[in-house]
Amino acid sequence: MRESLAVLNERLLETDRLKSEFIESASHELRGPVTAVEGALSVMERHLEDSFGGLDDISRELMEIAMTGSDRMVALVDNLLDLTRIEAGAVSIEREEVDVGRLVEEVVKLYEAVAREKDLELVADVPVEGLTAEADPQALARVLDNIVGNAVKYTGRGSITVGAREEDGSIHFTVKDTGRGIPEQNLSEIFNKFSRVHLATEHEERGTGLGLSISKGLVEAHGGTIRAESELGKVSTFHAVIPKQAPGR
Repeated sequence: MRESLAVLNERLLETDRLKSEFIESASHELRGPVTAVEGALSVMERHLEDSFGGLDDISRELMEIAMTGSDRMVALVDNLLDLTRIEAGAVSIEREEVDVGRLVEEVVKLYEAVAREKDLELVADVPVEGLTAEADPQALARVLDNIVGNAVKYTGRGSITVGAREEDGSIHFTVKDTGRGIPEQNLSEIFNKFSRVHLATEHEERGTGLGLSISKGLVEAHGGTIRAESELGKVSTFHAVIPKQAPGR
């Protein structure tokens, strides 16, 4: 019986490995054509603007649809590549001194226009200066971008606060929103890859369920932890904690 379980586990591990290799290979193959489409659309838009002095309303709407679809395809391919690297333990963390407050403010600024359109209050709650960490700025920005992006997308009214503080030798990031919340029984699942439980919403638009899984991998690659707490129908708060200094320092 034990031997059978061992064989089964080996087969499951091999199947998972082959699946990851297939996803990575397919993603690499898709990256080129998808990037080419995105580039061609940009060139076409500039050419039409230069040659015809602009686009009529229908043409512009169609161009925006094509560009949006292209952007989503590029983002999906990038997410799949990131996920396979994380699962393979091949994430490369390039540490440098990061101005944490500035990083938070830059991510918040990316979503200010969208939040304003939805009449949401989006604020950064960080020290004026002096909060730094030895970390990978691009990876941290990706973590916050995924969490804040979800908060803006799935919060119908109220506010979103993105904070950072130093506590016990760690940097503690928080993203608090007044959205619909997450059922308690689903909190342990939302960081799983392809999880969609936190996206149960009346919105037509759906995510891929990769963002939080990637965020978890990037935080853990820093030697940190990530979790969420929520009161259904009232508030959700995501916590990402990383060491202020690289492990071993």
